[in-house]
Amino acid sequence: TAPDGTCTFRPIRQYDYDGGRITWASIRGEEFFCIDDSGMLCQGNVHRFKPQRIFSIARLMQKRGSIKAIVGYGEDVVIGFATDGAVRMHKSVEEGSEVWQEVDLDVKSGVFDLMCDRRQNILWVATDGEGIKYFADEPYDLRTETFQRLPYVISTPVRAIQKDRNGALWIATKGDGLLCYPDYDPKTGTSGEVQHLTTANSALLHNSVYCLAEGPNGIIWMGSDGRGINYYIPSQRKIGVLDVGSHNVLNVHGLCAVDDELWVAAWGQSIFRIRLRWEGERPIADDIRQLLYEPGHWELAQFLAAQPDGNYAWGTSRENGVARIDRRTLKTQALHFDEPRLSTVNDVVSLNTAASEGILFATSAGLLLQPRDLKRPSVCLNDQLGIPRQPV
Repeated sequence: TAPDGTCTFRPIRQYDYDGGRITWASIRGEEFFCIDDSGMLCQGNVHRFKPQRIFSIARLMQKRGSIKAIVGYGEDVVIGFATDGAVRMHKSVEEGSEVWQEVDLDVKSGVFDLMCDRRQNILWVATDGEGIKYFADEPYDLRTETFQRLPYVISTPVRAIQKDRNGALWIATKGDGLLCYPDYDPKTGTSGEVQHLTTANSALLHNSVYCLAEGPNGIIWMGSDGRGINYYIPSQRKIGVLDVGSHNVLNVHGLCAVDDELWVAAWGQSIFRIRLRWEGERPIADDIRQLLYEPGHWELAQFLAAQPDGNYAWGTSRENGVARIDRRTLKTQALHFDEPRLSTVNDVVSLNTAASEGILFATSAGLLLQPRDLKRPSVCLNDQLGIPRQPV
């Protein structure tokens, strides 16, 4: 830039092209497209010196007008026109030769821009009058179950859902009990009668139900604001109550059943490990241990989830990080995430132990991955995935 404000551009790299004069060009990341004065579309990479001819779009330009954007979508090429929608040029091989087939996209207006999300394989189209559209090769089916169609009045939030091995869909609400959709199909819904279970017509301890979990034997466990834990035995088609004696197992927000153990996260009461024995199909609490609980520090016992992971179990708490428990000795270890930039990172609401790389924690500051080797630091996946740091 000269002192008088004029700008002089100098080429950093020159790309040799032996065709006609370039009349249109666009670059996205390392990929670029250009069109010469004969209508030949070329594609190139900034690290390669020579654009490659793909096919002629002279006929398309004559038919649809000026081009606004071009992007690669897998092996295909998508072209957006300023006043006449968009087309996807699909490449196939016929008799040893490449053939490009024109596929019209459902865009009835002009196109301002195109973007390909390569992580999710979604094509986004910014239109002139139709908002933003997206296209994807994989099917994305969404079905909504509205309570208005039920013969029951359901007006409180849904807190948990569970699809059991028999095909039933369970829905837990905060105030209106449980709903059970028998033989539920995600595409067609249920053909049977939806069952509404409350404290008035069943042994449900409280109508505010926060968590559901299916055990190895098919029993559905239910945690609520009531004192104790409910369960449902499919063969008996009724709700039962697990007798917890004098233990304050109440305000249950997290449940996980594995082997003959039940791990319970109770708000204000910390974590319980309950060993079970069986009388036929009926579970009996054989041994109940309350962990991480100090009567003088109620605020430290606000646990929301508990889940085993091999020889250990993990519990998540509000504002106090997580706890790792040795399932053999029941010794506990508190773990606080050291992330000064994220003041709410130790407000942990949920976890998942299925990842091979470590434990996934949902926090008020985003999604964290903690390696099982606690000497290794946790990683904020929001940064890696390029998504805002916000509650999960």
